[in-house]
Amino acid sequence: MKQVSRFGAIDIGSNSLRFLAVASEDDFLHYLDSGIWTVRLAQGMSLSQYEVKGEALNRTLKALERVRERLEVLCVPPENRILFTTESLRSSLNVSEVTYAIEKKAGMKLWILEGEEEAFYSYKGALLGISANDAAVFDLGGGSLELCGGRWSCSLPLGALRVKALFDEDVVAIEDYVGSHLRSALKDIPDIEDVWWRKLGALRREVELLSSARCTKGKSPF
Repeated sequence: MKQVSRFGAIDIGSNSLRFLAVASEDDFLHYLDSGIWTVRLAQGMSLSQYEVKGEALNRTLKALERVRERLEVLCVPPENRILFTTESLRSSLNVSEVTYAIEKKAGMKLWILEGEEEAFYSYKGALLGISANDAAVFDLGGGSLELCGGRWSCSLPLGALRVKALFDEDVVAIEDYVGSHLRSALKDIPDIEDVWWRKLGALRREVELLSSARCTKGKSPF
């Protein structure tokens, strides 16, 4: 009899919370369920650090409760679940308080990915099943922009929510700000003109983290 294991990943971003559940069989991942909620955890984020607001945290906790219920229905064991977040808590001044509330609601440990870790898993997930040695990936979120080309990676404060908070709809200011950061980040990367860029799909990072989880059986892959 083939052994089938079930895994779940929950990604708390600056703007949305999403989850993906899969079954693992013979080195293949089979889709079970997924979902996305707009929680705007990083509401009010600007260039500097900020505090997660009470209403934003409440939206996130309500979404987490729904995800937990769906993972229970799918019979995904707690040891095979991964809960992670990115720039929304990397920049938060009240990270300890928010982490405690999230872990209590989710019933599991929360991992805060560093910028380069986030870029790496975005890259691995976007190119899952694709042979492309000269590819680069960009992952635009609410709080940050991650770039990765396999041998290099970086995280920049260019997320959509952050840039909107800084410049509203001043297109010229946005272009200058984004362009300056990109030129600075990419100027020392060799042969940058020769790589092709792939935009990250909606659930690719979660897929890669789930692939890592199969090897660690629910422990942090980091």
